[in-house]
Amino acid sequence: MAGGGNEVARKRGTVKSKLTALKNTLSSEIVDPLNVTIRLERLTETFKEYESLVEELLIEDENHTESVQYQTIENDYYATAAKVRGLTSSNSSNTTRSVNFTVPMGSSTLIERQQLVKLPIANLPQFDGQHDQWLSFKNTFLSMIDSRTDVDDLNKFFIFERLLERPSL
Repeated sequence: MAGGGNEVARKRGTVKSKLTALKNTLSSEIVDPLNVTIRLERLTETFKEYESLVEELLIEDENHTESVQYQTIENDYYATAAKVRGLTSSNSSNTTRSVNFTVPMGSSTLIERQQLVKLPIANLPQFDGQHDQWLSFKNTFLSMIDSRTDVDDLNKFFIFERLLERPSL
């Protein structure tokens, strides 16, 4: 990776700059949830690029000094992302406007879907064939997967199939 160290350093600087800007926005008296959400999305894109560069660098040299800096930035990134998600998921009294993030997917337009906050992925339980766990598994699957209008039936089936452990088949 010729010149990779310089590219990593530039990307690290960009991530730090965007991270600092987001943290400053979060610390202001009035916080616009849409503003911080958009900033987090842009930061996430840049952070992923930085992460890929660091991974390539560490493949070549496991003991590279960048790993320490990466860990610090990664911890800072996740802490800040958690603050943004916490802010946007609650209706805080210090926001400039109320944003409805609970629009059902079936009744929203494409533009509204793009503006929705991406929530952390919930782990779906696997079903191992025990009859006493079937009702809980079924209700969880129906509410989290089957009720979604943005997922077609074939993908719902594949998700269902992945959630079945081998003995239950």
